[in-house]
Order: sequence, then structure tokens, then C-alpha cells
Amino acid sequence: MPAAGKEVSIIKKAKRKKQDALCRELQQYCQQGLKLWLNGAPSSPRQIAKACATGEECGYMRDYIRDENDKITGIGFDHVSGK
Repeated sequence: MPAAGKEVSIIKKAKRKKQDALCRELQQYCQQGLKLWLNGAPSSPRQIAKACATGEECGYMRDYIRDENDKITGIGFDHVSGK
């Protein structure tokens, strides 16, 4: 495999590893009863992890949603542009 192809493969593996780690983290939150949102819509751990991993020129900011007793009840991931 050419050196450039090897670098691309390494980058893809690193992104996939990061995506899988985020998905596992979010699955744990779901098991604790927290609701997950992506750009204001209910979402799954896999959908959020994929969106966060594919954003090249942008990112997602976490927004912790609290109830009237200041207990965290959900986590929103909101798209932010780097421009």
C-alpha cells in the first residue's frame, strides 16, 4: 500500500475509534435515562456519533438540559460552524 493510502487508512481508523467511543459514552447516558438530541431533534447515540465524526469544517457543541431541580435530563448536540 502506498504511503498516502496508509495514512488515509490510519486516519479512518482513528475517526472510527473516536466515533465508537462517543457512541459507547452516549449509550451509557441513555441507560441512565438521559434523552439525547441532535440539532433539536430526538436522536440515537449512533446518529450523534456519526454526525460528530463526519463534521470536517464544523463541530457539535454539547448542551446539557436540566430540569427545575437542576438535574441533568438530557444532552443536546448543536451544530456550530467554524466560519
